[in-house]
Amino acid sequence: MIFQRRIVPSIPPKPIYNSDKNLSQNFYLNVLASHNHSDNDYKVLAEVPNEFGNIEIKNLRRFHNQFTFSNVKLETGIINTKWANVLSMQVQYAQTYSELQHNVIMRQPYGQALYTDKLKGVILKYQKINLLKNLNFNAFFNYNETQSVFTDTTKNVYNWEGKVVDRRSQGGELTTSGSELATTAKVFNTRHIFSYFPSENVKISLANTYQTFNRFGSDPFALAFYGVDFFSNPQTMQKNVSGLGIETKWLNKRLVNLSSVKYFHASYQGNERTDFTVDNIDQTVDRFGFNTSFSYFFTPDFFAKTSYEKATRLPDETEIFGDLRLVKPNPRLVPELSDNANLNLVFRHTFFEAELAGFYRKIENTIFLPPSITYSQYQNLLKLSITGVESAIKIKPNKWLAFNANFTFQDLRNKSIVAGFGINDDRYKNARMPNIPFLFANGGVTMAKDSVFNKAGRMAFYWNCNFVQKYYLFWSIDGDPALKNIIPAQFINHLGFSFSHYKSNVSLAFDVNNLFDTLNYDNFKVQLPGRTYSLKLRFYFTNNQFI
Repeated sequence: MIFQRRIVPSIPPKPIYNSDKNLSQNFYLNVLASHNHSDNDYKVLAEVPNEFGNIEIKNLRRFHNQFTFSNVKLETGIINTKWANVLSMQVQYAQTYSELQHNVIMRQPYGQALYTDKLKGVILKYQKINLLKNLNFNAFFNYNETQSVFTDTTKNVYNWEGKVVDRRSQGGELTTSGSELATTAKVFNTRHIFSYFPSENVKISLANTYQTFNRFGSDPFALAFYGVDFFSNPQTMQKNVSGLGIETKWLNKRLVNLSSVKYFHASYQGNERTDFTVDNIDQTVDRFGFNTSFSYFFTPDFFAKTSYEKATRLPDETEIFGDLRLVKPNPRLVPELSDNANLNLVFRHTFFEAELAGFYRKIENTIFLPPSITYSQYQNLLKLSITGVESAIKIKPNKWLAFNANFTFQDLRNKSIVAGFGINDDRYKNARMPNIPFLFANGGVTMAKDSVFNKAGRMAFYWNCNFVQKYYLFWSIDGDPALKNIIPAQFINHLGFSFSHYKSNVSLAFDVNNLFDTLNYDNFKVQLPGRTYSLKLRFYFTNNQFI
């Protein structure tokens, strides 16, 4: 739960300009470099056949799960001039090395499959307050290119002890043909927002977001096996979302209304493999949506908010085109359509904040990723309803101590009665959705002290805990109740310490995650690490006070 920011008057702030005659006072330069590596060889409970072919549960270390990520960013720009409040450019280079240890639901171990990524990108940002009188403008541009290689060439069959127990006659660990798939993905995003303030109580916004995605590749192993390279056919996507909104304030600003209309356009060009042939699938989406909300302030600290939205969620590139590793493409995927209603009560004071919210969603064509023993593929469930409640509380009795907690219950029920993927007539109607938690909560306490070490440091200790109630991996109405695959309840604790010293431009953080070494899982019942320790030391180098 994230507390909403208090609504403030819509009049834009008057910008403060520095002299353009000395742009060095407005110029800044940022350099960020990071490197992360983990063997990820933590112990897991794995199913290992014994010499008689019977399954035994053993506590074994992962043996093929290394992950390395390196990233460099350079950002430069100017701020607070007469012609730009912010004008910046960021260039980035990143590379990833990741070994694949198992399939989606951790049933089959892999010993050699891996993938690598290399990303190059650039981001441009521009912001101007009072571009014209009472008109603000924000613009964002991003282009990146990712070159990926997925390697799956071994015929070895591994068990969870890291031993080779068999040899295949053909193919790899994941693929029928074996794979040395090299792909290039080019992504361009742009966003423009105009905000106009005709009066103190009215704000009009016009926004447009545009994205393109283009991926193509080649796989010599697939070409040799099938006689055709399926990946040479490009996968492309164009998405555009335009919106016009108006915010108005009434009754001496006690009543606030925000309404908007949106137009969604998307086109997808993908391909679907059937045996030894490829079918090209093209689809175009054009839809309108709208939303409205009312907030009423009973006092400056207490308000109620209700909202309704007729929403469209367009599938993203991974959902419709897959990741070409563990997630297969589904170019026939269609957008989610939903009716969403919310009611919130919010109280916010200096030492106490609380929020209570109820929500209802009625969704058609729900996009979801069902668990699978081999590959997974995003699918459209016909209809789904979600009813829920969530609450949050934050207590700060003094400057150095704070408590926080939140709670969510969400009841996701299938409403489909027509045969489709995972659905057999009305067998699953009103059944709770699998592999999605329905009850979870977290809380914590933070103790912080400012003005330490020459009054330039800040020191903090924090403890956080997370709880997730048990839920089913597959449909709860299937199978023998005694044999159902359950993701067990989890209660995980984290402890940490941080220190920062702004005069020295140094910060230090030490964390103990999963303090009590509790078994914990993701929503596909893949076992996550036990107790881990992390230490982060950061140095900041800046050229002026604007960073």
